Amino acid sequence: MSIKLRKVRDLEVARKSIKSIIKVLELDLNGKTVMTEFASGPFALTPFIALLAGAKKVICVSKDSVYGKVEELKTYFNELSSFFEFSGEIVFTEDKYLHVHEADVITNLSMLRPIDSKMLSLAKNDVVIGLMFEPWEKRESDIDFSFCKKNQIPVVGINEEHENLKIFEFVGLIICKLAFEQEHHLLDERVLLVGSGPFAENAQKYLRNLGADVYSLESIDESSNSNDFDLIVICEHHDKSPIISDDSLLSKKFFISQIDIIHICGNLDYKLIRELGLKKWPEKEVDVGFMTVTTDYIGIEPVVRLHAGGLKACTDYISKRNGVKFNSEYIKMVDE
Repeated sequence: MSIKLRKVRDLEVARKSIKSIIKVLELDLNGKTVMTEFASGPFALTPFIALLAGAKKVICVSKDSVYGKVEELKTYFNELSSFFEFSGEIVFTEDKYLHVHEADVITNLSMLRPIDSKMLSLAKNDVVIGLMFEPWEKRESDIDFSFCKKNQIPVVGINEEHENLKIFEFVGLIICKLAFEQEHHLLDERVLLVGSGPFAENAQKYLRNLGADVYSLESIDESSNSNDFDLIVICEHHDKSPIISDDSLLSKKFFISQIDIIHICGNLDYKLIRELGLKKWPEKEVDVGFMTVTTDYIGIEPVVRLHAGGLKACTDYISKRNGVKFNSEYIKMVDE
């Protein structure tokens, strides 16, 4: 079944958002060649963030995916290239190996993955890989990290909690949106929140701001069961162990009644979920380490901020490597 290609709803809003974050971050890619993806929805905007920040050249890698055919993406690419005003060069390709030798910065985004040893061996000696998220979120399947370490290729992560980015705040907003979609009003509802780190912290913040009574796994015991709550929210991005299993507090005996589950991330046994007759939203099944929905679920702004932040971390790293002395608050190096 074909899916209609997702497009940015309002390009004027997108242009304003891009120009704003470039100004806030003081993002300057002058003289740099960036290799990134061209994908659907807000993920089509990344090349134009780089170009509007002064990139000399942007190489856009695209391919068929569940979100659209490459022919459709090429047409959309031409449409956006005509809309945005920039002075740099832009190239669309389906071959991620073809132009990699030109890139100063390579972004770890879907259309380029995996960034493998073949790709890395063709790259410049001083290439920088933008992880495009926090180092603790890294997935071994994305990048050949051992090749990077052996060949001293820097992989630069982002401080997503920086006050100019606030990426994790959007996770709390997504959870609330998903709850509303399942007709949970949240006000005075009892919500069991399963998670840790900034995902869970921001989920708790926004749920409580909307009037929910939020409980953690630490606040329940073996006598607790699903009747004690109106909703379960799962947003565990650190701990990779199974969340619903015989060895956890959320065992089969916990679920004595039907209860809605909002799932952003976390290790779920989907076969067991179906066996227990539980209703998970969104219904999509994802591998451990991936999100059921990403921050673009609530619009372009979080993606624009995140990808601009990823490029900012890379340019700051290059400046520091070139001898410019300053303390960048955007950089978080992988394996430091």
